Amino acid sequence: MCGKCNGSGKYIYRSGAVGPCYSCSGSGKLKRTEHKLYKITINDEAGNPFQWLNVKARSQAEAERKARKIGENGCFKNRLDTITATENGTEYTYKPAK
Repeated sequence: MCGKCNGSGKYIYRSGAVGPCYSCSGSGKLKRTEHKLYKITINDEAGNPFQWLNVKARSQAEAERKARKIGENGCFKNRLDTITATENGTEYTYKPAK
């Protein structure tokens, strides 16, 4: 349900005019993209996991980009080739782009 028009599809503007809601285009419903939660594991040089991140993303590629950005900004710069993610039992390993 749209928060601006409370699902009616009509919005009362400041001038008092009534028109279609601009947030939902008059439908009363907002389209939402489902975000999945990806579990990202960063391993140390010995292969032991030392950091777990929960990244919300629309796709596996977006989760990879977010994990790389987190890694580049933190103390994980030297370990970016060991980032792995698991989604629904499928494990992904992220390699740095060269």
